[in-house]
Amino acid sequence: MRLLRGSLILFVLSGAALYALSAFRTTSFQSQLPQTPPATPLQFMEPRISTIVIPVRVRLSALTELMERKAERSGTGVENDFAGRVLRDDRITYAWRRSDFSVAPDRGSLKIAADLAGEARAEGTFAILPLGVSAVVNGKASITVRPELLSNWRLKGNIGNFGVDLSRAEIDMGPTTVSVRTALSKIVRREVDRKINEANGKLADSTFLEDAMRREWPKLCRVVEVDKVQGVPPFFVAVDPVEILAAQPVISGDSIDLLVGVKARVSAGSQRGAPNCEFPRQISIVPSSPEGQFEIFLPIETSFDYINESLSGAVAGRTFTDEERGLSVKVRSLKIRPLGKALLVAADVTVRSSGLIGYVSGQASGTIYARAVPRIDGAKRLLVLDDVKLDVESQRPLTAVMGDAAAAVVERVLADKARLDIGREAGRIKERAAAAVDTLNRRNGSVKLEAKIDDIALEGVASDERNLRIIATAKGSAKTEVLVVTLSD
Repeated sequence: MRLLRGSLILFVLSGAALYALSAFRTTSFQSQLPQTPPATPLQFMEPRISTIVIPVRVRLSALTELMERKAERSGTGVENDFAGRVLRDDRITYAWRRSDFSVAPDRGSLKIAADLAGEARAEGTFAILPLGVSAVVNGKASITVRPELLSNWRLKGNIGNFGVDLSRAEIDMGPTTVSVRTALSKIVRREVDRKINEANGKLADSTFLEDAMRREWPKLCRVVEVDKVQGVPPFFVAVDPVEILAAQPVISGDSIDLLVGVKARVSAGSQRGAPNCEFPRQISIVPSSPEGQFEIFLPIETSFDYINESLSGAVAGRTFTDEERGLSVKVRSLKIRPLGKALLVAADVTVRSSGLIGYVSGQASGTIYARAVPRIDGAKRLLVLDDVKLDVESQRPLTAVMGDAAAAVVERVLADKARLDIGREAGRIKERAAAAVDTLNRRNGSVKLEAKIDDIALEGVASDERNLRIIATAKGSAKTEVLVVTLSD
């Protein structure tokens, strides 16, 4: 009896095993490649605005050195008829010399001052008696300057508030006493007022700012051919400057702080463009800021061969399980190609079912196709696939073998796992941006310019038949210090 019972149990177990083996099926399926429209070459992208704003600090010591080189340190002069009708042939001859200039901020202006020292000699004839007496004169003189930038490329000096304070000196010339201080003060004030009017007029009419920028304008207007990288053909970046930015000078401490900048339309594509680069008629006056910043549009292209190699390295050979449905998906290979403005994903997969919750036990292998929209996750530096949808015709062979749930699981695996780390591409963009910015960094005897890349923002993608373009913006900071000021005569 015990032998019979054991034989019966063995028979039942063997039958169950045979049933299980017969129920677990291994098959393959073949999906038809969807028809895809031909990919158009990457054209010049919709222009993006790049902005560079750089604070420029001009040391007052540099301005002082310029004035010392340009201004006279001494002089002589003659003033006739200073005594009215008391003397005949009367005149004052004088000689002066100044100290070094002192330059300091004064309520939003620059105050320029110097000590004066000199001698004066008064001469004349009383009746038939010639007279001549000399005196030593000392004093101080000062003016204020408040430069103002105008939108028509002109500079308003606002030079004025001239002050002169000479020591008291009187000369006794017989019938009259001559106040040297009064006479020389009038002379000095008249001459300085004439020179101030001259200087204000020259600044108002001067085109030196506009001329200087016109000389530099062709250097800003350019089309750059980007070198071939990773088998990617060269493409072109066109820079079209459109606006000049500047802030009013701010005078404080030991410097004059300026702010200058440029806005440019930047576009990129596989064809060489032709930027317009019309010189702006006016400067855009903007608020002053101590911080310099720039945002430079920097597209970069990489080949689908590289992307597919990287994607396969990230997901090929990996198995992803949906425990709730008892399904697993093993990705054997994964490739993407352009599909209009989207991507076509070709996944070679093996889908396996454990037979739980009514699903057929077995596995099926084959290639399935899906449409997806590429998106850049800038924060995580990832290329991800959004809106993944299996091609209707493509999924039918799979669902016929494994059921509708298998298609849903494959779709989710592609959406969640088919992600490409583009940190390497971001690094390439940063290196390119840093190389471009490094050409700005310079220090010589007169100017120190410092610029650096702070961050790379990855913003979007576009593609053609062979390449994928990553759209990025390099953000950074910059500052300039003028150590020596030069000015042509």
